[in-house]
Formats: sequence, C-alpha cells, structure tokens
Amino acid sequence: MKGPIQNHLMSVFIHVTDIQRSSQWYNELLSVAPGGPLTHEGTIYDVPMGREHSPFLTLDANITLNQPDGRHPQLMFETTDIQAAHDFLMARNIERIGAIEDIGSMYILAFKDPDGNVLLVGQKKDERE
Repeated sequence: MKGPIQNHLMSVFIHVTDIQRSSQWYNELLSVAPGGPLTHEGTIYDVPMGREHSPFLTLDANITLNQPDGRHPQLMFETTDIQAAHDFLMARNIERIGAIEDIGSMYILAFKDPDGNVLLVGQKKDERE
C-alpha cells in the first residue's frame, strides 16, 4: 500500500536566533541574490536552492514547535492530503505533536520518529482547497 506521505523532502530546517542576520549570511554563503521575503510574521526565510524540485533550505526563527527537550523539527516531508497523512500516522501509533496546523501558506503536522526526533509533513494550501 502506498502511503500519503511522499518520498520527497519539502524543506530542511536550520533553526536560527536572528532571521535577518542568518538570511544575509546564507544568501552570501550560497551566492543567492538577497530580497526573498520573510514569511510567517517574519520568522521564516526560504533560501532558494536553484534546482527545480529541490527542497527549500528553511531558516526558522519560529519557536512554537520546540519541544521541552530542546528538539526542533529538522525536515518536512510533502503530502497532497494532510488529513490522510494524519490518519496514516494514527493507524501506525506514531506519536503526533498537536493537531494539523494551518500556518497560512500551508498545513503542517508534527510527529516524532522512534528516537524522538521531530519531523513535519506539510501540504501546500492550494492543494487542499
């Protein structure tokens, strides 16, 4: 059975404390023209990676998904059906962190792997509506 979580990375996260400084630093490091928008109330910056279908390198200053043990989401898998992904995780007794969350541009669901690493699955909003 093919599950709803795709074998495709959507984003790799780097957690930062100063989004402005970090976005400039990564733009310079990767020779990316500055000027990409900060999103999600100025807490997220997606560094363009230059290849079609490449995952985003997401600089993340948003701390809402930080866990008490200090773990942060490290990457995000893609889905075209966030509810099916939720049901898929539930059917396998995979620990979820909260419910499906609407973050403006997409829906996300956080969950943990067997070692407690925090992962995300996300669906772009235009795919759900």
